Amino acid sequence: MDIDRRPRFATLAVLKYAVLALGAVVMIAPFIDMVLGALRTPAERLAVPQVYWPGSPQWNNFARVFAELPMLTWLFNSVLITSVITALQLATSTMAGYALAKYRFRGSDLLLKTVIGAQMFPFFLLIIPIFFLLRFVPLAGSNDIVGSGGSGLLNSYLATILPFSISWYGIFLMRQFAMNDRTAAAPVEPRDTGDVRLHLSLERSHLDHDGHAQRARIADDPGRDLSVARGVRRSVFRVASACSSLCVDRPDHCRISRAAAILRSRHDCG
Repeated sequence: MDIDRRPRFATLAVLKYAVLALGAVVMIAPFIDMVLGALRTPAERLAVPQVYWPGSPQWNNFARVFAELPMLTWLFNSVLITSVITALQLATSTMAGYALAKYRFRGSDLLLKTVIGAQMFPFFLLIIPIFFLLRFVPLAGSNDIVGSGGSGLLNSYLATILPFSISWYGIFLMRQFAMNDRTAAAPVEPRDTGDVRLHLSLERSHLDHDGHAQRARIADDPGRDLSVARGVRRSVFRVASACSSLCVDRPDHCRISRAAAILRSRHDCG
C-alpha cells in the first residue's frame, strides 16, 4: 500500500516545487529587467520593437550615476530616515502595545478599537492632510506663531520621519505578542503593601482550597498527614519570601517584615 502511494506523493512534490519555482521567476523578473535596462544604450531603450538584451552592455552607466548625481547623499538619507523610523516605531509600538495588553484603564477599549479601525484606511488618504499639517507648523521654517509665512517642516528630515513614527499595525502586532507572552505568567515580586496583601489573599485562598482537598484525602488515608504539613509549610514559605522582599527600613513594612522573619524561622525549624 505504501509503494502505491509513493508515485502520487512524488508527483505532488514535483508540482509543488514547480509552482514555487514559477513564483520565484515572476518575483525576480522585474529586477533582471531593471539591470538589463541599465546596461542598454539610449537607442536600444527607445527601439521598436523593444530590445531586451543589450548588444554592448554599458557598464559605465553605474559609474556615471555616482559621478553626475549625489547618489551617496541620497543613500545616506535613505539609511538615516529608515533607521530613525524603525527605532521610533519599535519604541512607540512596544510601549503602546504592552499598555493595551497588560493594563485596563478608562478608554482602553475605545483606543484598541481605534487602532484596529485605523488599519482600514490606506496611507494615501492621509497624504494631503499631513502635507498641510507639516506646512503650517507654528514657528518652524520661518512660520509665525499662527503657522503662516514660511514652509514649516517641509523639505526637512522631520517631514519624512514624523508621519511614519507611529504604526497602527505595529501597535496591534505588539499588543497581540504581549497578550501571548508566557513570561507574563511568571510570579511578580511585590513592592508595596497593597501587592503583599493581594499576594497574601491569593495564598490564603490557595491554602484553603488545598486544605479542604487534603482533609478529604486524610480521611481516606491517615498516613498522608505528614505530606499535608509539608505542603502547608511550602505555601507559608512562599508568603514569607514575598514579604521579606520588601524594604525593612520603611515604617509601613516593619510589621510585615517581622512576620516574614517569624514565618521563615518556623519553616526552618519545621
